[in-house]
Amino acid sequence: GSPFMFSDDKQFMLKTIPHDEVTTLLRVLPSYVEHFRDSPESLLMRFVGLHRIKAGMTYLYVVVFTNVSNTAAETVKYDLKGREPKKGKYLQNVGNTDIVLKDKDLDRKFYLDDGVKKAFLETLGRDIDWLSNNNMMDYSLLICVESGANAPARVAPGQGAYANGIASSKVRNEVYYVGIIDCLTDYSAKKVVANACKSMLWPTTQLSTVASPIYARRIRDYIAAIFDPRSLLTPARPPSLVLPDGSS
Repeated sequence: GSPFMFSDDKQFMLKTIPHDEVTTLLRVLPSYVEHFRDSPESLLMRFVGLHRIKAGMTYLYVVVFTNVSNTAAETVKYDLKGREPKKGKYLQNVGNTDIVLKDKDLDRKFYLDDGVKKAFLETLGRDIDWLSNNNMMDYSLLICVESGANAPARVAPGQGAYANGIASSKVRNEVYYVGIIDCLTDYSAKKVVANACKSMLWPTTQLSTVASPIYARRIRDYIAAIFDPRSLLTPARPPSLVLPDGSS
């Protein structure tokens, strides 16, 4: 991925992005601002700055955004796209807390009380709708899990309802820090060609490069499943093998 760094207080992150993502950010910016006005609790990554830095004869573009993992404690991090892992790739890194784990490493569920889960999934649904309507794909749900944590502190105005994490149900003594990240990839003509080429090698369920409505539907169903302890979804039963009613 692109290089990134943290601010001294760890509240913000800085990341280099390619010019096509700069173009996408500027294109959607009015709609992005309006989305946060309509949905202040949004889990979309919160951009606070875009900078162009001259490096020799070229320019670097750097975005600044708030850090999802708003805690000094150690967390286990999952970067999830709802993509079915390729054959032989399941559970290779389980237990390795030094890296950000992916879909193929997920061997657990996440637990929220029913009322909290309902509001959380509705918020995510609005965010995913916005991404799909703006032709975005290949974004991730980042979940940072802090174990043995107390209930999150109250959030300061303007930070978003989930900025200090979401307390798990009593089944687990955890706090989840959650956000949608890497959300500036447009399903452009270049991506359409990439999809056509990759589809000859792998099934669509294993690809990130798919049309935005397909991507949105897949990740929405996947998130609902991993926050539902009754779902049949496991690493050995990826989303494509689980029917909407939970049967197989």
